[in-house]
Amino acid sequence: MVIRLRLARHGVRGKPTYSIVAIQARKARNAQPIEQIGTYDPLPVLTYPRPTSLLDRRKAEDGVWEKKLELNAQRASWWISVGAQPSKTVAKLLLLSGLTKPGQFNIGGMRTDIASPSRETETPSSAVSGPLKTRRPRKRKHSKSSVIGQATTGSPNPQAGPSSPLPPAQVHQPIDTAPNEAASASNRVFQETYKPHKPSARARARERSRNFTLSIALPGSILLNAQTPELRTILAGQIARSCAIFNVDEIIVFHEPTFSPSSENGHEQKRMRGKYRQTAEEESQSTAQADEMLVKILTYLETPQYLRKALIPMHSALRQAGILPPLDMPHHLRRDDPSPFREAVVLSHDDDGRSVQIDIGLRDPVRARTKSSALPERGTRVTAHYTNAEWSLVSPLLPRELLGISWGYRVRHVSQISRIFLDPAHGQPNEEYDLVIGTSERGQPLQSALDSFPPHPKHVLIVLGGLAGLELTIGADEDTGLTAETALDLFDHWINLCPHQGSRTIRSEEALPIALATLAPYLDSI
Repeated sequence: MVIRLRLARHGVRGKPTYSIVAIQARKARNAQPIEQIGTYDPLPVLTYPRPTSLLDRRKAEDGVWEKKLELNAQRASWWISVGAQPSKTVAKLLLLSGLTKPGQFNIGGMRTDIASPSRETETPSSAVSGPLKTRRPRKRKHSKSSVIGQATTGSPNPQAGPSSPLPPAQVHQPIDTAPNEAASASNRVFQETYKPHKPSARARARERSRNFTLSIALPGSILLNAQTPELRTILAGQIARSCAIFNVDEIIVFHEPTFSPSSENGHEQKRMRGKYRQTAEEESQSTAQADEMLVKILTYLETPQYLRKALIPMHSALRQAGILPPLDMPHHLRRDDPSPFREAVVLSHDDDGRSVQIDIGLRDPVRARTKSSALPERGTRVTAHYTNAEWSLVSPLLPRELLGISWGYRVRHVSQISRIFLDPAHGQPNEEYDLVIGTSERGQPLQSALDSFPPHPKHVLIVLGGLAGLELTIGADEDTGLTAETALDLFDHWINLCPHQGSRTIRSEEALPIALATLAPYLDSI
């Protein structure tokens, strides 16, 4: 198949631009080319020399009408050397750029006796204007024309006569913008040290160990604000991203009861949920499904990528998992990432009864010793610590306490909001939340309550409401013994996160990053 060097037209009517391409001869004009080696703009523009000072003013007689040609001389020469045949117009452009010689190509209708202009020879501009004409004549009439880029010809004044001299054709080599060797070496050291292309892969530890936990509680019904499963999946991914960024240790998903408004005659009304109209029974079932979906997605995103196949079974809630954003948390390690801690799954038990075979994301399983007499069951997720040239199973809280970094979050699902306080804090026996913050638009501003916060809390809990708000959710829970008006008694502080909000409502997925960002300075001081 013959390869041709020809023009591919782009642009709009009356303002064409062309690409110089290498393409098979039988293909259409604008078909996919093998390679693009340059561009050509046939419309001349008036250009001026570089000013010598700020006071230098441009004058019309100093301007030059030029056409722009950008050509990769190295690739064009290579294609010619392997037998590519240029079209009539491209052959003229190659001749003006000095890459070919007169008479090198036998193309019908082409003037092969035109030599490349030089400084010693003055050529009338009319002798060059013919070969530079495009196939479609332009309505504009310019007495002078030139080409800049790899080949440049021009006239100092477009109003000059045909005897005005032309500057020689010049082939400009592309400017080398690569840094010098010293700068390249410095850039390589910077990339290896800080990895700017993947900054989240390296977590920065606190100056001191972190001895407190941060938990958030929110209803799963917030997913029902989205109308489609794809949007619900994206919403759950936004919640997981916010928790990962602000080092949340525990996410509690509680069930929000259904509050169906009643009409004046006492009959139950259908409540609009998204784009569907549902009764109270249907809505309660949808809320339960939303709780399960949120728990499944949060658990899936927190699990390291090399453990998901072994730990996360297939579920309908994860059908759109491919559109979820990655968390890139410190325990989401790649195979070549150095770390003294790794998340793992138990594969089998050794015969000695004190060690197990675990998968930590490397090529082969490793052996890890256990400090307790009871071995974890197969398929259980564990945390491994490499010390004294061997792996051992440790508590998942140890990386946070030793390194001061967040080591993922645990997900807990409770049937009602009162179970948050009845169960032990962060899954630790005999532990309670010593700082509980409730959020509501009827609370006090955070800045006025910061002075009364304890200086060194051990377990911090932030509770966010759903579509109906925290007051009705607490009032509907009989175990709390509170009403909607006395719901604030359940919390240590009743906070309004955004006192001067510009919207009538703030959604839970929006209130979550606001709360975490507002409390970040206080949490960093603990």
